[in-house]
Amino acid sequence: MPIDSLRIMLECNPDFKPSFVSGLHLRGLFYRVLSSVDPSLSSRLHDHKTLSPFSISPLIRIGPGRYLFRVTSCLSELSDALVKTFSKMSKVELLNKSFHILEISYTRLDLEKLVKRSAPCRKYEIEFLSPTCFRRPSPYIPLHAMRFITRILKLFGKPKSHYRFLPLPDPILMLRNLKRQWDRYASLNLRARRFDSWLEGRRGRALRRRWSKNI
Repeated sequence: MPIDSLRIMLECNPDFKPSFVSGLHLRGLFYRVLSSVDPSLSSRLHDHKTLSPFSISPLIRIGPGRYLFRVTSCLSELSDALVKTFSKMSKVELLNKSFHILEISYTRLDLEKLVKRSAPCRKYEIEFLSPTCFRRPSPYIPLHAMRFITRILKLFGKPKSHYRFLPLPDPILMLRNLKRQWDRYASLNLRARRFDSWLEGRRGRALRRRWSKNI
């Protein structure tokens, strides 16, 4: 299954600086646009109770009066509907302002080709565009131990999970979420159990401490 990236450049006069809540407004715009072309798909995604097959960036100011946002989609049906609809629009209403659509770019990434051409990653950098929060179950079960513990829970009954929210980016939870997204939509199996064990072990905890100090 491919991953699609839709990039939309906008113009607004007078110039202003978007707030962190712009992502929520863009999500509303996303559903308005989608419901105008495919109400059934819009309703289905809105009521989705598991991992969403798309993500939306906040509104990013790239110059005086120039802005952009990105939509990343794991559903070709969704991507095609958005490209078709935005291509017919000349402006959008957002944040109580009127934006003219200047440019639409669309990229489709083939995951099978990506995996075949991939190489070991020794270093990476992540830039957060808005405040980030993660939800962690309590009691927490390390991912690499899930299979063994799941068998035990089937015998005694699974305890009710509660969640606590972490206001800082946690590398373990970030990579867990990416792995879950990949497993759910990519249709390709990643053998990452050894990495999960390393990440949540002693070296992983040291990584988290270094990460937190750099924030």
